[in-house]
Amino acid sequence: MISQVKITTLGIILVSIIQIWLPNVAGHKIHLSDGTLKLIIRSYVNDLLTKYQPDPNLRSHLHKMSSHVVNHPALYQKRLYIGSEPPTHDPEIEDDQSSMMVMKRKVPKEETPTEQFPSEEICPTNRQWEQINKTHDLYDNEVEVIQEEGMTQFIYTYRCSSNKASSCVGISPLYNSECTERNGWVYMLHKKPGDEAPQWGYVAAPHHCACKIQPKLEVTVPSSER
Repeated sequence: MISQVKITTLGIILVSIIQIWLPNVAGHKIHLSDGTLKLIIRSYVNDLLTKYQPDPNLRSHLHKMSSHVVNHPALYQKRLYIGSEPPTHDPEIEDDQSSMMVMKRKVPKEETPTEQFPSEEICPTNRQWEQINKTHDLYDNEVEVIQEEGMTQFIYTYRCSSNKASSCVGISPLYNSECTERNGWVYMLHKKPGDEAPQWGYVAAPHHCACKIQPKLEVTVPSSER
């Protein structure tokens, strides 16, 4: 029988090995943080211990760990970072810079626009890395996000700048408008109330500040049709 200490040690060794070859796997862009691999491997090992501890073929299951890690959705999310402290980079700016590099390669110099018009957000938005401990899953079940020492799960959130209801910018006076916060989905390690084992899955996180509009004009129904 293989002890939990030996399996956990094996997982730590695999982290250093996988970090060398993982960034080039299949040409995919991986949003890798220091703790992401560790948390994926630790949760996978704990799951193996729960399911296969009596199984003499535990070694063969551990051999599948590399495939499990490289195909894990958490590695391909720019809005998830796992570590002891939140990162300082802005994933949105990184994507914009990458897009600009592609445009410079594809668009001839003489066709590059010479004028840029000023722009303003319809709904002012705050963007930041944030630790979320409680949220809900795709089925609206309340869940607790697993936060381990040194492996805190940080989410890049988009929240409305104003805590109070505010009108959208640049909307016609013929409409009532309101900036409202909407959620998106991030793949995180979480646990449902009453469940012993945590699991990976999509949970809600603040994703954008949207503008909700409604016409001010009331629709009147002729008296003959009432």
